[in-house]
Amino acid sequence: MFSSATYSLLILSHFSYACNRTFAIFFIFLLFCIKMLPFLAAAGVGAALFRRGKRRRLQKQNETVYFGRDVAVVIFAMIVAGIISQTLLPEMHLNGNGIEFVFADYGDINLEPFRVFRLVRADYRNGHNYSLWINLLGNIGLFVPVGFLASLLTGKAVKGILFTFFFSLFIETAQYFVGRSTDIDDLMLNTLGGIIGALIFLLVRKKRFVEKIRESK
Repeated sequence: MFSSATYSLLILSHFSYACNRTFAIFFIFLLFCIKMLPFLAAAGVGAALFRRGKRRRLQKQNETVYFGRDVAVVIFAMIVAGIISQTLLPEMHLNGNGIEFVFADYGDINLEPFRVFRLVRADYRNGHNYSLWINLLGNIGLFVPVGFLASLLTGKAVKGILFTFFFSLFIETAQYFVGRSTDIDDLMLNTLGGIIGALIFLLVRKKRFVEKIRESK
């Protein structure tokens, strides 16, 4: 039997270990977001200018334009640009000679479905949960807004799912040619995220603001 002091130390050690793992995952997510910022800003500005020009043309034709659609288009463009920036483009490093573009060199192809679940189980047995949060939940969660916004802007859940699938297929195919890993599990999980996003769209499509976005040009 453990003494109360020993038991307390065990609880504290497990709590500290859990906090360290949580902090590491949070730090990875934060770093991921920081690296996307320049691309998010560029895409956001570009989409906003595009919508501004389109709004002016539509207003000249006496068409009703809903501001909510402008916002949805800008967010959608930012998300797509952010995903592309972190999956296809080289990393930018600063050195004494200026900016250096570094391409990945760990190219790999996985055509075996559901391998990600074995990775999650292996990590869990080793006391880690990075594969769970990054490889599994990350690949799903990242594409939920893609499926939702694509469905919202096209007005059809099926179109949102198809966009998500082909967008993910494009990324996974292109990653082979830029030295990154191509994984069928990523395609499946990304599409699952898109399906979840499309289902959320179906749940809220009768809301007035959603209908106004769908009906606006």
